[in-house]
Amino acid sequence: MPEALRDAEEAIKIDPKFVKAYIRKALTQQAMKEHTKALETLQKATEIDVEKKVHTECLALAPRLTRSTRGSWSKTCRTS
Repeated sequence: MPEALRDAEEAIKIDPKFVKAYIRKALTQQAMKEHTKALETLQKATEIDVEKKVHTECLALAPRLTRSTRGSWSKTCRTS
């Protein structure tokens, strides 16, 4: 497991509401070509991000992931 993934998962264990850790985890999963897992992680980030602090990052990352998984990024990033 890459160090970046371990670090993100440790940060999530310490603070499950630390949205940036989920974003970093999703980016790492994307780099590992684990696109479905990255989308799931991104979905979790948006669920806990009630203030939409990472909405811009989500909009940038999700379309790239869904091209690989053929999913719907608008649902992931709550763009409706």
